[in-house]
Amino acid sequence: APVAYTFGMLNIAVKACGDNWVYIHPYQNDRCWVVDPSEASCVLDVLAKKGLRPTHLLATHHHADHIGGIAALKKTFGCTVLSAEPHRIAQTDMCVKDGDTLKLGDWTI
Repeated sequence: APVAYTFGMLNIAVKACGDNWVYIHPYQNDRCWVVDPSEASCVLDVLAKKGLRPTHLLATHHHADHIGGIAALKKTFGCTVLSAEPHRIAQTDMCVKDGDTLKLGDWTI
């Protein structure tokens, strides 16, 4: 899968599902958070190559091309899943809404 590295290690964009991107954000040593993991295989490949371990998965919405890899990544790493749609994203551990913040290392989401 094509991978674009932006701002050094601060943002890793991984091509998925033909026309989507999954964003991996390293934040502390080997930890990272992942946005819209539509496919687990391409994310797992990049995580292994970079020596990263996701702690959080953020799903921006419920479409399959944004959440398809959540179950496998959560099973493999025990990630916390954040979404605004717990009624549509069964794996949601933490419901988020506009204005909420989460601090991960130097990142404030």
